[in-house]
Amino acid sequence: MNRLAALESLRGLLALWVLVGHVLGVAYADAQVTGVHLGLLYQPVLGLRLFIILSGFVIFYLLDHSDLPYGAFVGRRFMRLAPVYFLVLTVSTLMLPVQLHALRALPWQDQGILTKIATKQESIRHLWPHFIVHLSLLQGLVPNTILRFSDYAILGPAWSISLEWQFYLLAPVLFQMIRAGRWMALSVTACAFIGLRHLNYPAEGFIGNQFGYFLIGIVSYYVFKLGRRMGPVPAQAADMAAIAGAAMAYFFFRIPWHFAVWAIVLATITFRRSDERGLTGAVDWTLSRPALKWLGQGSY
Repeated sequence: MNRLAALESLRGLLALWVLVGHVLGVAYADAQVTGVHLGLLYQPVLGLRLFIILSGFVIFYLLDHSDLPYGAFVGRRFMRLAPVYFLVLTVSTLMLPVQLHALRALPWQDQGILTKIATKQESIRHLWPHFIVHLSLLQGLVPNTILRFSDYAILGPAWSISLEWQFYLLAPVLFQMIRAGRWMALSVTACAFIGLRHLNYPAEGFIGNQFGYFLIGIVSYYVFKLGRRMGPVPAQAADMAAIAGAAMAYFFFRIPWHFAVWAIVLATITFRRSDERGLTGAVDWTLSRPALKWLGQGSY
């Protein structure tokens, strides 16, 4: 199985998770009234965090396997984001009154729905500042103290697009620092992120507030790279690595499920060598399904 094709399939599954979770979050906003208890499906933020980890891994893979200069790399990533983003941003801007009316018409009004209503109202009230900031894809950098609901205004899910764009701008610099062994510069960068994180920078789409997930993906890439240099690994050893990684996620993280999933996938793409059965074999088979590959290639 092509290793990056497996990650395309994982992206397809994550896209479904995020889509279903957001739909259910509105359709069943008040679980106590509806009696619906949907567990992990009701938490699309976990899928989004896995997306961020996956992005850290894939971008460093691409940087390590290409010699594109900074401008060319960033330009390619921009063209991957921009066409669909600007189209949906325009449609969402035109539909803001309709969105606000639909949210107000819902028969349940939990805190999440009320926040969405306030966000749409803010988007309409200060449309042009929000729209201009969104055109730069840097709305995640604008604190709420300057422009309220900046990262969620107009097009709520676009906070993650802004986050990705910030990472694309920064990743080539970090990659070159690592390649050149500039550990002092990396340490200063890490301290800057930690400092900004503890200053409680309010925007969820600010890279400093999410960089830990990117970092897991970056470290995972170097684990993958090291593991691929090893000789053939028995299926049992690959399964043990997957189980150990999932167990560590369970014991070390307060919400472990997305980390556990990533640990199992990482062990599969790193150590899997054959079509033998087992845990990694089942994961390998699942991520080889053509339908999932198609969904991952078409996902945004």
